[in-house]
Amino acid sequence: LRQISENASEAAVLRRAREEISAANSLDNALANAEQALRQLTPDTAYALYLYDGSSDSIRCETAAADGNFIKGLIIPLGERVSGWCAATRRTSMNSDAALDLGTIAKQSSPDLRSTLATPILHGDMLIGVLTAYAPRAEAFNEAHRYCVEDIALAFAALLARTNGSHNVISFRKSHY
Repeated sequence: LRQISENASEAAVLRRAREEISAANSLDNALANAEQALRQLTPDTAYALYLYDGSSDSIRCETAAADGNFIKGLIIPLGERVSGWCAATRRTSMNSDAALDLGTIAKQSSPDLRSTLATPILHGDMLIGVLTAYAPRAEAFNEAHRYCVEDIALAFAALLARTNGSHNVISFRKSHY
């Protein structure tokens, strides 16, 4: 019964986060809402929202939350680093070393960031971006954390799809990577 109660509580947190993200009036506010939920459901973490830029075939950190402000503005080419690989393959990556994604800036956090959980933000087969969580512990994330971050990414996909025109999306071409 305790497990059922915990699952119901987690589901309520995710449902509230999806509603708040949907009602957000900016990406910063949407990520702040996501952070509030994810802080309850995942390890102590920094969060980054990368959006796809079709002109450079890369993702750019548009906003960051918690201890992640130093990530804002980071550009990662598709297929490179952890978040770029996630964007290119449309697959979630869990527990890769944060230094593989952030390089030396992973050490700008206190404590150093050591783990990532990156999931693509998709609208159908269109790449919108990547939601990446970073934690100061190696192997910090588990399957329950993955589910939570993927669920929040779906909320961002719906929000960003509605903003049509304020971001670039591409149709996934299997031959691209």
